[in-house]
Parts: sequence; C-alpha cells; structure tokens
Amino acid sequence: MRAAFCRAPGTLAVEDVPRPTPAAGEVVVRVRHCGICGSDLHWYHGQMVLPVGCPGHEISGEVADAGAGVTSLKAGDAVALEGIASCGSCRYCLAGDYQRCPAVGVVGMTIPGGFADYIKMPARHCFRVPAGVD
Repeated sequence: MRAAFCRAPGTLAVEDVPRPTPAAGEVVVRVRHCGICGSDLHWYHGQMVLPVGCPGHEISGEVADAGAGVTSLKAGDAVALEGIASCGSCRYCLAGDYQRCPAVGVVGMTIPGGFADYIKMPARHCFRVPAGVD
C-alpha cells in the first residue's frame, strides 16, 4: 500500500509500505477521505517537532478487515475515525475517559495516520456512518 511520510520540513514522500493487519479488537480501514488540518501544515512546515510519521487524523473510510473479537463493525461498513487511540484497559479507559489514558496515541502524529491507503485502529475508536451520509 502507499503512505505519505513527512521525513523533514517541507517534504512529503509517498512510499510503499506493508498493509496493516488487525490484531484482536482492531480494524483495518480503507481510507476514503482524510482532511488536511492546521496541525498537519505546522508539522510539514517544521513548526512542530514530531517523530517521522504518516500524518492525517481527520479520517473516514470503509472497514476492510476486522480482528478477532470485533462485533460492532464488519467489512464494508462506512466509518469515521477518532483522532486518538487509547489502551482500553487502564482506569481512565474503563471509566470512558480515554483521552486521559497514559498510553494514548495521536493518529497522524504518534501513530500512523490517514495519508495512506489503509489505517489500523482499535474498533472502539471507529464509528459507523449512517447510510445516506456522505
């Protein structure tokens, strides 16, 4: 699959990388749309110091694969993705306060983002888009 990486300020390189495989509780989403946010532009222009990675955290797409135990989504479902991915098992996550999770990852910054053909996410951070919503 293809993914774009910001490896240095002012550069965005499209590279071939392996397609992700979902683990238990995860889905792989075929990216259909990914917005370009101000934070993506700040990163691109070197105004934010972040690890080299694949930007993009405003994502919608279609579930391509679901890992073991995923019952809320199936292949073909249209989904919108949350911009973070939490552990799902700490006291904050169990209380529904997952943005305070000590292991939280930020999509497109600390974990691979949506400037790619596919993205892997915990299913709990993907939300079905109703039919008729574009």
